[in-house]
Amino acid sequence: MALMASSYSWNPLELIEETCCPLCGHASYYKIFTRADKLPLHECTDCRFVYLGLRPNEKALDRYYADQYFDNSATYQHYFDYAQAVTDLGYCPRIARMKPFVENWHNKRVLEIGCAAGSTLKLLERMGARVRGIEISAQAVTIARDHYGLDVLHSPFNAGKFIGEQFDILLLFDVLEHLPHPGLVLDDIQALLAPGGILVLTVPNFNRFDQVGAKWRGVQSYWEHLHYFRAEVLSRCLTKRNFTITEMHSFTGAAQEDIPNTEVRIRAARNRLLGQKTLCRSWIRRLRKAKFHLTGPPDLPISSDFNGMDLFCLAQKGVGGESLL
Repeated sequence: MALMASSYSWNPLELIEETCCPLCGHASYYKIFTRADKLPLHECTDCRFVYLGLRPNEKALDRYYADQYFDNSATYQHYFDYAQAVTDLGYCPRIARMKPFVENWHNKRVLEIGCAAGSTLKLLERMGARVRGIEISAQAVTIARDHYGLDVLHSPFNAGKFIGEQFDILLLFDVLEHLPHPGLVLDDIQALLAPGGILVLTVPNFNRFDQVGAKWRGVQSYWEHLHYFRAEVLSRCLTKRNFTITEMHSFTGAAQEDIPNTEVRIRAARNRLLGQKTLCRSWIRRLRKAKFHLTGPPDLPISSDFNGMDLFCLAQKGVGGESLL
């Protein structure tokens, strides 16, 4: 979710200084970079976690995530139109990435944190899952409820909203980097998962910054990102919380992949569902280039040496119970 470099600046009065690492609490750090929005990136000398030395406070973030967040984002222009069309086509690359590990979704209790308009949840519901979501954008929640008929809470993530509940699978796609206290969130997730439950998450891959430096798009936009994960840091963070990592790899998303014949299918879906609305051409280009098909087994590009733009991780709660994999 991104605004371009010239599109946003934070109010200095709404910035909080991080005096210690949000992950391990260590106070010593290196300053490794300053983003175009003037906020510094600090790397913890103890655990190597990378975080903003100055971060927006709750008021600033609430305003940033106001109703028009998706529409104002250059990367997510016409996002809801795209999500609706892809949902109609019945294919989601996120679900395809999970297929080798979670083949049977029937009756699985699924919670997605930061579910946006709920397109992933809707497809999982069609596959027999019992789905719930929580989302901070009022605009997205309205679509999830009114268009898809989903049970989605309008709120920042708060485990207290789910007291007494447990889930078999918890989804966290491109969300953890947005949250002020990622370690506490993972503690809450561990508690929300049933024994043997599965956590599936994606985050931007900070290993790419180590490889290409300031050219990495992750520090040239995405101003709402408060933290940055390397693969080894994410791995330690999860294993410390009694997760067993089943799969971790990097990948590059639809912008650099290839889906044959997708433009025709998307246009057909647009005509059926959206009337005269026009899908953003950049999304059409992304889909046209994707490396997976809408039917048949997915052939999703992965990188075992962590050269891709994002990290995919699937981990299992390691506290007894029968495996759900």
